[in-house]
Amino acid sequence: MATGTIRSRVEFIMDLGKALHQQGTPAYRFEEAMKSVSRSLGLEGEFFSVPTSIQAQLTAGEQEYHRLLRVEPGATHLEKLCALDELGDAV
Repeated sequence: MATGTIRSRVEFIMDLGKALHQQGTPAYRFEEAMKSVSRSLGLEGEFFSVPTSIQAQLTAGEQEYHRLLRVEPGATHLEKLCALDELGDAV
């Protein structure tokens, strides 16, 4: 069930996305995980990631949020990636 304001949910999703991206999540897995987390928070999300950026469109009813994040490519850190996966699964 979705809790918090729409804006706070969007910011959480984007923060999670940035962290997943920086820990080396492959694009196909990143995009599916982000869609799943968005749905669990009551938003519809479309995501696109490349090595240096994340594009997102999040929708809640009539409201749309578009985000573009520039990110520094990071190395894969399995321990951090596992912790982030657990957080996403908990949501």
